[in-house]
Amino acid sequence: MDAPMVFPLDPELVEVLREAEKQLDLGDGFFGRLDEYDDWTLVIVSGTLIDTKIHRLLVSALAPGGASEEVDRFLWKEMQARKRREFAARLGLLSESDVRLASFIAQVRNYAAHDFKAINGFSIPRYFERLDPKEREKLAMDVFPSEAGAASVDRDNWHPFGRPYLVGRVKLLIAGISKRESLETQKKLNEDFVRIVGDRT
Repeated sequence: MDAPMVFPLDPELVEVLREAEKQLDLGDGFFGRLDEYDDWTLVIVSGTLIDTKIHRLLVSALAPGGASEEVDRFLWKEMQARKRREFAARLGLLSESDVRLASFIAQVRNYAAHDFKAINGFSIPRYFERLDPKEREKLAMDVFPSEAGAASVDRDNWHPFGRPYLVGRVKLLIAGISKRESLETQKKLNEDFVRIVGDRT
């Protein structure tokens, strides 16, 4: 069986991930080692990173000038992670595919984090197998959104190549969010510059 395509990262996005490692104080090569983690650690770490990056993206897009601390506190305290994902999508900062993948990771992460019995022997295939057929199909489509990927999914079992594909998509998602965060920050700086210049003329 051929593996579905794992999203390759072009050199620009690899560099974006290196910058994200520095920004989040993760240590050099963190994302390169992501696929070495066991499934429990993978979903806990990935879910936390994705939530954090979406939060930072929203702050970058919404915070005018020096109001970033106020926006940061509001988003973190008053808005659940699911609402932040939906809000970012409504603002055009995340695609539907981004939200579906982030929601999948969050769903599995919540199960792994809150069911203590899941810690020993947890795996994504076992989680997948415990779902009813409709849930399995939905989650499979969340991870394998392309026609080629979806067609290769066994609806009754987690795809044997699902893990490297999932890790690749997580890296691509975090790189994409980091890039948009940088663009939003630069846009705000440009707007502030134009406003300051305008005030002085």
